[in-house]
Amino acid sequence: MKEKDIIIKWLNHESLSETELAKLRDMEGFSSLKTITEKAHHFKAPPYNTINEFENLKSQLTNKMKSSKNNSLSIILKIAAVVVIAIGVYFALPTSNDYEVKTLATETKDITLPDQSEVKLNALTSIRYDKENWSSQRKVYLDGEAHFKVERGNKFDIETDMGTVSVIGTRFNVKSRANYLEVVCYQGVVSVSAGDEILYLRQNEAIEYRGQDLEKKIVTYDMPSWFDNRSLFYSRPIRDVIEELEWQYGVKVNLRNIDQNILFTGNFVHSDLKSALSSIAIPLKLKCKVNGNEVTFYKE
Repeated sequence: MKEKDIIIKWLNHESLSETELAKLRDMEGFSSLKTITEKAHHFKAPPYNTINEFENLKSQLTNKMKSSKNNSLSIILKIAAVVVIAIGVYFALPTSNDYEVKTLATETKDITLPDQSEVKLNALTSIRYDKENWSSQRKVYLDGEAHFKVERGNKFDIETDMGTVSVIGTRFNVKSRANYLEVVCYQGVVSVSAGDEILYLRQNEAIEYRGQDLEKKIVTYDMPSWFDNRSLFYSRPIRDVIEELEWQYGVKVNLRNIDQNILFTGNFVHSDLKSALSSIAIPLKLKCKVNGNEVTFYKE
């Protein structure tokens, strides 16, 4: 894929393969472009001078281009011009107070909320909240998976597509994916509202919700496995394992002639796709084939 296309995919928060991510990070000038795009998330910013900002960026990158034959700088300079101008127009118009943070495939990120509550985002996750009115309403909107360590205070709400998680002060993990919600309480008390039900979770309790009944279960670990850069499964259908693999690595996975309900116990790492595939294939006696950004498991 051309460098320009990789940059555009990244700007659109689309999934990138490991090869594309490595190529993106190696591009000269990428760090400057990343800094500018991150400014776009800060809605209450100081007065923003579009012309001056672009001239400053152009000067920095052009100096690098004089000593480099890498064409990616030229590409990034052109795209940065569009980004800078877009930010200038953005700040010239009325905006909301929402502040958003996103992660890429294989990336995690730590953020601190205005009340000093701590959030750790898993891969391909976004979180959004009203920074200006935080003191009167502690509420975040989550798409993906995150671990929360909430400071005591007013009610703290996490809104997801599948339901709402409410707490006062506690430590817990929320995973919100397509048609799936999982909440694990590690400390304190958490209430979960989904569908027509409300359940209260205490330490070492968890729920799963797939659009029907809330299923309560007991957990024996005190931290999410993804803190150790791996996904852990105990007697889970292979389809759940595959969904997690796709989420962590931004790949498309096919199962050929495999029962999607067969159970898997084990784990895979988030830092090495080849190792992750072997961790799934070997215990289940499966074969695996990789073609670009597509993975196929099959039985011979």
